[in-house]
Amino acid sequence: MNHQTRRSFLKTSAAASALAVNFVPSRVFGANDRVRIGVAGINGRGQSHMGAYLGMKNVEVSHLIDPDSRLFNN
Repeated sequence: MNHQTRRSFLKTSAAASALAVNFVPSRVFGANDRVRIGVAGINGRGQSHMGAYLGMKNVEVSHLIDPDSRLFNN
């Protein structure tokens, strides 16, 4: 088992945080941009979530997933 000291953990965390700044997107999404979401589970609660999302302005349900493939036959 690898024993890591608190000091080495803090050094690694600080280095990772410094590198993470490079991965910040150059464009920040504004309030007018469209939000795309996926819904997992189409029956029950997922269906009510999907209905709520479809009624929201600037929200697009782009993906649906459900383990019951028969739901997608229609």
